[in-house]
Amino acid sequence: LEPVIRNGGDKGPGYYSSNKDIDADAPLPDEFGGIMQATREIVDMIDKMDGLTPSSAARSCRDIKLQDHDASDGVYWIDPDWGSHGNAFQARCKFTLQETCINSTKSNKDEKFVYADEIQVKFLRLLSVSVYQRITYHCKNSMAFDGKQNSINLIGENEIFNMNSRSKYRPMIIQDDCKISDGVWHKTIFEVRTPQKELLPIIKVKPFDTGLDKEYRIEAGGVCFVW
Repeated sequence: LEPVIRNGGDKGPGYYSSNKDIDADAPLPDEFGGIMQATREIVDMIDKMDGLTPSSAARSCRDIKLQDHDASDGVYWIDPDWGSHGNAFQARCKFTLQETCINSTKSNKDEKFVYADEIQVKFLRLLSVSVYQRITYHCKNSMAFDGKQNSINLIGENEIFNMNSRSKYRPMIIQDDCKISDGVWHKTIFEVRTPQKELLPIIKVKPFDTGLDKEYRIEAGGVCFVW
């Protein structure tokens, strides 16, 4: 190295330069080569996230829309934890409403609703700003809400929603025909909408108006995560 004096004299700091030319074509050290390869693989993976197959599952419907602005509403494969695609699942993408919706996969004999893998749901919450879900109570001579104190309980992950809940946890009644007792099937529709994403989905519903000549069926609508 040879000292290079700036501004003359010996005042100020000394600057040094190397006589050895830098070879721009020299190969990168192994660790940098590995980083570049990993980066290329991630970019290739993102380019293939069209959600059309389990192996091309996207993290959410939002990622599919970012990848393809012309994507239309429908059912796609998603993988929110972005790990192995072995636990990828299908969701309904409502691009115009900016929603990723998942249905319950089955209702067990204890009337619990089951959704996607629990870890996947947790990651989907992280990718969203709010969540909502509708529950339909099909009824014959069985009320869903008596207009006063009693209503069915919508049991979520960390909260119980009913018509006596505080306003921010109180379900909205979209339709209420179960107040009609005429021996004919009717229905009442509740909607829970909240920015507290950890409170949904609804996993169980507990009726209150049961007994002789009273029948009911419960339908869990898709839980929709808004992005």
